Amino acid sequence: MAPKERIPAIKPNILMIMSDRLVPMLTCPYGNRKAVTPNMGRLAARGVLFENAYTTCPVCVPARYSLLTGRYLAGMKAYDNGSILSADEPTHNHYLNIAGCENVGARQWSMEIDDDEEAVVHAIKYLATKKSRPAGTAQKPLPAPDTRPFFLQVSPNHPHEPFHVLEKYWNLFEGVEVDIPRYPDNMEGTYTSMDVDHMFWRTEEEWVAS
Repeated sequence: MAPKERIPAIKPNILMIMSDRLVPMLTCPYGNRKAVTPNMGRLAARGVLFENAYTTCPVCVPARYSLLTGRYLAGMKAYDNGSILSADEPTHNHYLNIAGCENVGARQWSMEIDDDEEAVVHAIKYLATKKSRPAGTAQKPLPAPDTRPFFLQVSPNHPHEPFHVLEKYWNLFEGVEVDIPRYPDNMEGTYTSMDVDHMFWRTEEEWVAS
């Protein structure tokens, strides 16, 4: 890790939104005209749209480890969702903390959050504290405002299966002809058993049993 004096103080606030199993070609920024993703469209129009970006691993946890550390997975021996990231592995959170940034996360798997909307609520509440001025009393002086820049990571679990769509989102596609995915005739010979397992929809009872 670089010496503290060599890391410049950061100024911007950073919001990182990381969804799970989101297929880019099913969003409007990547050309799907039937998808209803207006916020993604605005972000793409105002920012940078990566057309040739690849993950180091098609599995959730190892891919996140690689993003956290900037390293290939072989060096960390992280190959599946049961892999553990070593506590002494430097991550971008360490570097941001050294640079004076407050690290905050709203994540379903590490905060015992029940659903994605609750994760968003936690994030909004945190952002509200950055804008509001804390109150003080005669017995308790007004605390100094936290002027540190922040790195806020919001990680919704969806669109990970099982696919339970809220009615308000289902109704957006009422009367819309949605293209059905094409499956090869030789499914087992084309894909691994894990791929096939994730391609077919299963009931909640079947997911629990598995």
